Amino acid sequence: MVKMIVLEVDEPHPDDQKEKGSLGEILERHFIKAGKNHDPPLGVEVDMRYIVEENGGKIPSVEEFEGVRGILITGSTYDAHGDNEWIIKLMDLIKRESILGVQVEGPLTYYRAMEDIPRHAL
Repeated sequence: MVKMIVLEVDEPHPDDQKEKGSLGEILERHFIKAGKNHDPPLGVEVDMRYIVEENGGKIPSVEEFEGVRGILITGSTYDAHGDNEWIIKLMDLIKRESILGVQVEGPLTYYRAMEDIPRHAL
């Protein structure tokens, strides 16, 4: 079993969400299908988390990543270099998870977190 966490940082257009679901739900279906089509088949468990705290989301704690093999961060209309409190918390979390050896994937946000720039310069 491969355990992944999808960190949702935006929502699709309401019409798309009604038809296809949230970004996390779309990705969950994709990963489960990919696991079934893998040779040999792989079981995939996807834990979806909406993390934009100013819209009711919550950043997971480091402990919530126990047993996780990969983290995917969805794309967003938010600026990865923004100073929103949840973005700063996400960057700190990514840095800690990367040190622990968890694979992190996602557009732009990941690259900001990995930059070797002092916090005050971001």
